Amino acid sequence: MLNREKYAKEIIEIACNGGNIAVVNGKLENCRKTQCNECNFNGGTIRDCEIKTRKWANSEYVEPIEPPVDWSKVPVDTPVLVTDRKDAAESEWKKRYFAKYENGMVYTWANGATSWSGEIVSSWMYAKLAESEEVNRILAEEEKTGGWIPVTERLPDPETEVLITARRKYKSGGCVDIITTALYEDGNMLECDSCWDWVDIDGEYDEENDCYIIPEGWWEDRHFNPDEVYNNLVDDEVIAWMPLPEPYRESEE
Repeated sequence: MLNREKYAKEIIEIACNGGNIAVVNGKLENCRKTQCNECNFNGGTIRDCEIKTRKWANSEYVEPIEPPVDWSKVPVDTPVLVTDRKDAAESEWKKRYFAKYENGMVYTWANGATSWSGEIVSSWMYAKLAESEEVNRILAEEEKTGGWIPVTERLPDPETEVLITARRKYKSGGCVDIITTALYEDGNMLECDSCWDWVDIDGEYDEENDCYIIPEGWWEDRHFNPDEVYNNLVDDEVIAWMPLPEPYRESEE
């Protein structure tokens, strides 16, 4: 891919505004809004500038090498992208908020929470700072949805109880949205390793561990039902979720 192909949208935008392209500190700018001595194409004359611009436009695009992140200096609650897979696709990186850096590991607040709303942190093998455009999009989306995160956008960490919006549809064609607490299971958790109690789940039996695998799906933990009732599969369509708020605490004053 050539530079003129990579930056086609930006080049057209600059041209439509009556300017020429300039590259300043690795970023494409409108020549009219920069100083000549700041531009990579500066050569002393207009002819030199044209030659360098044309050469750059027809050169192969090279992905810039990002400097390593000094995680010890990253502020708490900075938006980051994290994963435990080295070969993870871009869509598989999870959006989280930075919590701390300890023993060479990056920790984030669980389930998209921040220091204001969360207490549990998770460690990750790989992490990177989120692009500013991505950060702005996430913040705008969360503001628009009142903090609700569409399940099409991302899912919570398995085994973590969250608030969900479940859409119940009726044969008459109507529907109603229900808010309740639930937890998501990704189909990889063994019943014996779960932090929740499970009774008579219809899951695949793992002979090696002498234990059942909890089926993938959303599960409602019944907090105030009789002791023999623990969890139920959410039958309705779950459309969004959000981290649980902090519990009410009486003032010490």
